[in-house]
Amino acid sequence: MQKFYVLGTCAGISDKGFTLSGVLQHNDKCLLVDTGGGMQILKQLRLSGINVSTIHDVFISHKHIDHLLGLIPFIRKILSLIRLGEYAGSLNIYCDKEIKEIVDYIIKATFHDLFQELYINRISYHLVQEGQIYDVIGYKMEVMDIHSFASVQFGFKLLLENDKKLFYLGDMPCAEQNYKKIKNADWVLHEAFWTSEKNKYSKIEARKHHSNVDDVCKNMNDLNVKNLILWHTLDDNIETRKQRFLAEGKEYFAGNLYVPDDLDVIDLD
Repeated sequence: MQKFYVLGTCAGISDKGFTLSGVLQHNDKCLLVDTGGGMQILKQLRLSGINVSTIHDVFISHKHIDHLLGLIPFIRKILSLIRLGEYAGSLNIYCDKEIKEIVDYIIKATFHDLFQELYINRISYHLVQEGQIYDVIGYKMEVMDIHSFASVQFGFKLLLENDKKLFYLGDMPCAEQNYKKIKNADWVLHEAFWTSEKNKYSKIEARKHHSNVDDVCKNMNDLNVKNLILWHTLDDNIETRKQRFLAEGKEYFAGNLYVPDDLDVIDLD
């Protein structure tokens, strides 16, 4: 069984949906991919039917609050389960060293002493770099530098069952340096901040920091990607987002196009 549980699809500070987060499930193991912007991560996991005690691996792409801050209540929940004897083993966090420094500081400043001790003993950090390979939830995970303009940011390639390849590209447009890796991918998780019909920002800024749907779909089509998941969007007109994004994207992308809502589940088999 290979599934992707979409916990949050929005970008920045959203009041209409949860910010970017998802869970890759392989049989009975789960990888939490980014954690959104806060406490709602626990609610989204519950509504998705995912037991927190089954998650032993977390990947954090970068330090921006809409990807990172949900990690704090998530860790607090894990430590509570450990105290109750309901969580076996350690929690593995894959991230840049700066993220560990930020989380260490917050936990030292805000957690009770007992939880700080458990944090030191039961939370294991793996400080990532380009090209590193880890065994995660029964897959080979290769770390990718996203070549972000805004902050240090990493994504990954997962080798799924049947040698299918899945790529997570954080919240930046796919950099040309990664085109060769992405080419012929089976699955790509890619940000798409807005449609071309309503671009609130200049083209220069859009190309530097985030993407239009048409830009993403053209690039991924040229790279022969088979399944494309678009998320990390603005939350304006969220009620019609799926319809608008699919209509525009299908003009440029010949493969299977997904525009999930929060709590959608995508079958990767």
